[in-house]
Amino acid sequence: MFKQFINEQHSSYQSTINYYKNNPNCLIDIERFVMNEILHFIELQLPEIVRDYNEASYLHSFWKNYTPLDRGRSSGGVSRSKSSTSLQVSCPA
Repeated sequence: MFKQFINEQHSSYQSTINYYKNNPNCLIDIERFVMNEILHFIELQLPEIVRDYNEASYLHSFWKNYTPLDRGRSSGGVSRSKSSTSLQVSCPA
């Protein structure tokens, strides 16, 4: 099924390559258009990106002072209470 149109696809691909080799300004214009669209999208989303970044920065001192172990959890599902030094592993029933 996929090989049914392989020759047509290859000839279309080759003609497209030849077209852009002979008209590089057209390819440059396409790249410029796509880049402008990406920049426009980023500009639209910039306030939200800045807000999210700043929000995470406000919590930096909290995360620095209270590591996962101090918050009662560590990686791997092992939990530890602050008053106890023994480790407790919770297993599903």
